[in-house]
Amino acid sequence: MEHQPYAPRTPRELQELSRQHGDKQVIWQCQQIARSASKWNYTHLIIFRLLVQQDATILPILDSSHTDPCPVCNPALDQDHSLSTGVLNEVMTKALTSRSPGKLLQMSEGEILMLQHGFFWVALAEAARPELVEQAREHPQRERKQHEREGYISSAIAIDGSSSPTGHSSSEYEADSNPVHEDWHLERRTNSEEMTVRLVLSFLQHALNICLVQATGQYELRPRARRMFTRATIGGDAITISAEDDGGICLMRRLGSGWEMGHPYCALFEAKRAPRNTYFDEKREEHVPLILNENLAQWLGEAIVTWKANMDVLQNGNFYSVFMIAASNTFVHFLHSSFGKDYLEYLDAMDEAEQRDIIGDEDKDQNKVVKWQDEHDGDGESDEVTSSDYMDTDE
Repeated sequence: MEHQPYAPRTPRELQELSRQHGDKQVIWQCQQIARSASKWNYTHLIIFRLLVQQDATILPILDSSHTDPCPVCNPALDQDHSLSTGVLNEVMTKALTSRSPGKLLQMSEGEILMLQHGFFWVALAEAARPELVEQAREHPQRERKQHEREGYISSAIAIDGSSSPTGHSSSEYEADSNPVHEDWHLERRTNSEEMTVRLVLSFLQHALNICLVQATGQYELRPRARRMFTRATIGGDAITISAEDDGGICLMRRLGSGWEMGHPYCALFEAKRAPRNTYFDEKREEHVPLILNENLAQWLGEAIVTWKANMDVLQNGNFYSVFMIAASNTFVHFLHSSFGKDYLEYLDAMDEAEQRDIIGDEDKDQNKVVKWQDEHDGDGESDEVTSSDYMDTDE
């Protein structure tokens, strides 16, 4: 079955999509809501009113505060240091956002650690280097004859259309797309989620704590390695939903004898193994992994649970938003979730009729919008502030 990405961008498109999937439109229509965000699926995308806006070069909410102080997007800063805003350590930023060191995959770990940002390059090499498995040695074996029993017929012969036990079998998770020719992607599919976690947290540490000039000594943005488990209630406290992230970005506050975590949810982090297949992106002229609807549903659930349970720290005036870093092997997406001003009322509605009244009111904004950055420069360079959607390695 061909992979159909979830892509409604307007309430009208969302309504049409719900008609195509059993006319599920509101949360209370479902007899049983998955309590854990890790179990959410395509239906949850619809009933939790997700709208998507894709392919932003830079997340719009970051655009105004990003371009001027960024030496990658503003080359004049790199040529005239008198224009520097002091927001970034330009030397370290350039070292991190330039192409990876030549022959990175052939270098020893000791050699890599001697480079600027060496610990990050080690993590990237680990994630990008294919596993070299020693081929099994062939040992001579004596010929074996199958014991024949009277009246016995092999099921592989007896069942019409039976597949060979060594032949290829399709999977329900395999997209019906063009054949995959990028061997590197198949090799990296075996990478564990823990390896992806190490890579992204290492990148964040170098970006936040080496490249970014954090002016105050009382607060510091840091990558958060500790996973956070969160619960929230919806439907007038009738339904409890939960989520656990893989880390994130937090704001630390200095105390007399050390530091304490003040804001754990500056950004969430979620790591996934790469899907089986990719598609060819004509804009980038390269193969990139599919964004599976099941993964998108989990990201949605984590954002909603985190927002609902921590509205006091995620509110900025009348505006609420959740940032998420979603990674598959060496591919990274930066997502920004915003919530309509009436979305909380929709979540807390006590029954189906009340939710239908809310979505039927054209004056109400009960949708959740996710925008994600999906950018890659042709020369392989990535932007330190927004980063690229994958981490590049030269060989």
